[in-house]
Amino acid sequence: MAECAAANVRRAAARRALRPYRPSRTPLLVAFGDLDTFLVAGRSVVANPALAAGKEAVYQVTMAQIDPPSSVQALGQLASRVISVTRRLAPSK
Repeated sequence: MAECAAANVRRAAARRALRPYRPSRTPLLVAFGDLDTFLVAGRSVVANPALAAGKEAVYQVTMAQIDPPSSVQALGQLASRVISVTRRLAPSK
């Protein structure tokens, strides 16, 4: 998406025809910082703070697959990180 946008900025500056954006076939979670998270599905984009929890879950699962918890202590640390993020992302009263 960014490559297409950057190329189209150059093309527009050169007064050339823009290239159409062809979205990915799979949905993407795009994060900018901790809470600015967007779900891009085809030509639709949804933004919601709750998506940050989804992004964090994907990250934690991916990291656990790359470096699986090898002990009860490591599994406890993973659970602690997930709980910490959930509390941070939960709406405050």
